Amino acid sequence: MADRLSPAGEDLESRLFIRLGALGIYPEVVEIEERKVRISDRSASVRVRIESLSAGLDLASLDFRRRFLLKDRPLAGQVGYLSWLGSHLVESGKKS
Repeated sequence: MADRLSPAGEDLESRLFIRLGALGIYPEVVEIEERKVRISDRSASVRVRIESLSAGLDLASLDFRRRFLLKDRPLAGQVGYLSWLGSHLVESGKKS
């Protein structure tokens, strides 16, 4: 039965995929690479810190204006914006 348990990274990949989809971002690949996550579609591949992306997702999911800024951007711009947004929270220590 232990063989069937998925690695912890796969669970995090699934959660990030779902959270991105809730904001209208639909990547083809979400893959954990140590402390970073690689998110890609047919046109781009982006690697960002997991904690920055997670903090950005938290903030964007609560603020309609920030979600609106994501609309009509390419994947790299959407993920980059979320990571940038979250990095400010992580660096300032406001992320709990």
